[in-house]
Amino acid sequence: MGGNFIIRAPELGTMSIPQFVKASLAVAGSESFDGRLSLHSLPRLRGALDGLDAELDVNLRAYRDATADWLAGSIAGELHLPCSRCLEPYAWPLQAETRLRLVGSEAEEQLLLQDFDPYWVEDDRLELHRIVEDEALLALPMMGTCPVCRAQPLPALEHDVGDKRPSPLAQLKNLKL
Repeated sequence: MGGNFIIRAPELGTMSIPQFVKASLAVAGSESFDGRLSLHSLPRLRGALDGLDAELDVNLRAYRDATADWLAGSIAGELHLPCSRCLEPYAWPLQAETRLRLVGSEAEEQLLLQDFDPYWVEDDRLELHRIVEDEALLALPMMGTCPVCRAQPLPALEHDVGDKRPSPLAQLKNLKL
């Protein structure tokens, strides 16, 4: 269950932390989690990339304000994605900010979906690796392109200019019911 996260809290110094922490303690202690996380511990994200290993710089903080419990921070790194046009790998800079409202039930999660990004904490476990992986996956471009392909215009769609067929919708007006 070990991971590559580092926790830095003034009273604790620096130490390795597990893949998850007890949410109630992390929030009560306003714990910060800073460090680098290898893609080896993020299999879903690694599967979406072009096979090269990378590390993510992670900065998260669990805290409580007057309204709720939160986990907020940033995730950054350089990922190698396959270009959606030429399929060659290219470097893409990941910069993701996250602010999750920690909730204790599915009903509470559903209630807050419109106003916040809720994260359902089950069994008092705050799964840091999973949260980082989810946030990084959400930040990936849907159809990323390398700089070379981005600089080239899209090829024009081929169609027969001499094709004078009326559109199917135009033919509907001639139908008699």
